[in-house]
Amino acid sequence: QILADIGATEVLSFPFVGEAQNDLFGTPEAGAAVPAVRLANALDATAPYLRTSLLPGLIDAAKRNLARGLVDLRVYELGTVFRPGEGSIGSETLPPGAALPGDDVLAGLNAGIPAQPRHLAGLVVGDAVEKQPGMPAAPAGLVDVLDMVRQTAAAVGVTVDVVQSSHQALHPGRTAQLVARAADGSAIPVGYAGELLP
Repeated sequence: QILADIGATEVLSFPFVGEAQNDLFGTPEAGAAVPAVRLANALDATAPYLRTSLLPGLIDAAKRNLARGLVDLRVYELGTVFRPGEGSIGSETLPPGAALPGDDVLAGLNAGIPAQPRHLAGLVVGDAVEKQPGMPAAPAGLVDVLDMVRQTAAAVGVTVDVVQSSHQALHPGRTAQLVARAADGSAIPVGYAGELLP
């Protein structure tokens, strides 16, 4: 609600992505393995995986808007990502469709469903302030994104520190790790903010 109140637009994107998108946005380290759920019967052969990050969908939404002449964007998405771990089900472990599975089979299937945490991501493109008489346009930047982070954190009662960091999808030197402070003083990394690599 706070993001909508400050002028951002919520978008909902499909959770289907390509392997390269998961590898780029799913982990901060280049070349690190990113476990992903591959669909047996994907709607699009170029996007057969379930997303591990919300950013590919936001970038696609921004590209569509930019192509239509909407150049000043502030969008966000609140949605699930899919994080398979050990023991996730595969097509070889599915019971036959002709018989009703028992409670133990259903419990095993439920235990093998990958974790689906809710994530929040935002993207700002273009000018933060439009050109006005006597004042030039002010381009959006990392400060605007960090303002979105701080306002969202304040709305849920969390303190977030910004620490210089790196992420393979973000510009070196223009990337920050977002660290939440728990009540006991411990630090919990909760995300990244930065400028996308060209």
